[in-house]
Amino acid sequence: MSTELALVTGEFEEITNIIRDLEYFKYAKKILDIECGTGLYPIFIAKTFPNIEIYALDLPYIIRNITRKIVEAYKLQDRIRLIPADFTKDDIDKNYDIVLDIGAVSPLYIDVLKKIYNALNSNGILISKHIFLDAKGQEHSLLATLFEYLQIGRRITATLEEAINNIQKAKFKIVKIIDLKTRPGHKIIISKK
Repeated sequence: MSTELALVTGEFEEITNIIRDLEYFKYAKKILDIECGTGLYPIFIAKTFPNIEIYALDLPYIIRNITRKIVEAYKLQDRIRLIPADFTKDDIDKNYDIVLDIGAVSPLYIDVLKKIYNALNSNGILISKHIFLDAKGQEHSLLATLFEYLQIGRRITATLEEAINNIQKAKFKIVKIIDLKTRPGHKIIISKK
């Protein structure tokens, strides 16, 4: 989902309010935002939690042409370290307290979930947001699935049950599932290593 849509629908504000209230951020030293896009979540975190070391990862052309420019516009290039990489193929480093995934990693990608698990410190937290095939407001998830078939030739949108099963197969313990009020069918899943 585009950042513009997240801003217009109120999703960005809802997610940032959830993040601000999570205990985990009070103790975190190092976080990674996978597929950070515009970098607005890392920017929010940098401004809200001044003691956290922030890494923002996305494809090289996105980091170069979008993220870097926005992070520099906010004068946060010294606080947010940009990582040009493909999280499905490249190493994502280690020793993160929190990995933030706002819709990048499909819960069907068990290998990427395992990579994230290995990148986290003991008791590390994965905060992920997804739309699910079996959710209320299902028309959004059906459109997402149609787009996936047209773009990549297969489904990556999961049912909630598939997501829970794969998150647990990757050895995570699900701590909490939060329904987003601003986006029917979207949920935040908080999982612990």
